[in-house]
Amino acid sequence: MALNPFFSKRSTTRLESLIQGKARQMCDNISACKDRGQDIELRHALTATIVDIVTEYSFAQCANTLDQPDFSPEWDQMMRGVSEIVPLARQFPGIVQIAQALPISFIKALNPLMARFSEFERLVRLQVSEIFTRYSASKDEFGVGNSEKPAYARSIFHEILNSDTPEHEKTVDRMTQEALSVISAASETTSSVLATTVFHVLSNADICDRLKSELKGLMEEADSLIEWRKLEQLPYLASLLPFQLPYDV
Repeated sequence: MALNPFFSKRSTTRLESLIQGKARQMCDNISACKDRGQDIELRHALTATIVDIVTEYSFAQCANTLDQPDFSPEWDQMMRGVSEIVPLARQFPGIVQIAQALPISFIKALNPLMARFSEFERLVRLQVSEIFTRYSASKDEFGVGNSEKPAYARSIFHEILNSDTPEHEKTVDRMTQEALSVISAASETTSSVLATTVFHVLSNADICDRLKSELKGLMEEADSLIEWRKLEQLPYLASLLPFQLPYDV
């Protein structure tokens, strides 16, 4: 089941309003934490933002991790655990089947990382199952030709179910595995790269000042958002941030 077209530059650019909305919410939450004198871990904020974007795009149903004042640190912990277990699960798929049959409390006692993976797998499977149920009940929701909805309103899996993908590939098990790969890869990889980049920018005054100066040339107000096509044209920002990363993920 090919998901690459859904993460091409053209496809992700269509999500600009969704991404900007979540980025704005993250910044507002960080400002609120600052006003309260509350310390936060940037990685938690970034993971929460990415999880909300990817779940909205994948299922047309957001995880709403940004609604939590502490940025839902359990999601970041879960994604770290999942990223460590996924390679093993791919080589030995029987492990996942065994984990699905065991109580979460028992798995936690044996292996906390596997327990996080199992919890995540069950959450994703529930979302995929709900999409399948709605697809069976009413296929009007899955019409691809409805241009009145935003690009992300139908979600990746809405599009797959409405595509010419062979029916034997349109299963809950197969799509759950695809969703696991998409969410875990996007959140873990992207949040790690962004957190590391922000750390080094803020740790170096010269770099930080030069980047601020470049960005101010495009910002009408201090908190205004800049269109992606304009950000791509900033040479110094481009040298700091691997723009290809979101498309590769």
